[in-house]
Amino acid sequence: LAVLRNTPEMWEVVTERDELVLRYLRDIKTPYIDARAGRAEPQDCDFLMAPRERSFSLVLEFEENPFFQDRELAVSYRWPKGKLEVSASPVKWNEGKRVTVRRRDTAEGGGGPL
Repeated sequence: LAVLRNTPEMWEVVTERDELVLRYLRDIKTPYIDARAGRAEPQDCDFLMAPRERSFSLVLEFEENPFFQDRELAVSYRWPKGKLEVSASPVKWNEGKRVTVRRRDTAEGGGGPL
């Protein structure tokens, strides 16, 4: 959480509601999902790979928490035909703990923290 708080690109992205969940974040991994799959680290020749051929995932590893059941959440970034495609694993939210919905945004008013 401290790294995200101290990264200028994240200051305006990470909200107080996000921080409630991110307190349980333990690790972030970035596996390749392109021709480099299976490698642990980049190599000097990776820059030769066209950006549209580069694809990777962000895997967020969490400890047990009151917000959702998942221990890992993943977001994948791919550039087929030069256009960015982003996909994410679904989140199994615990009842009343979905921080991505504000109470005032739901008909019942029970979406989660404001």
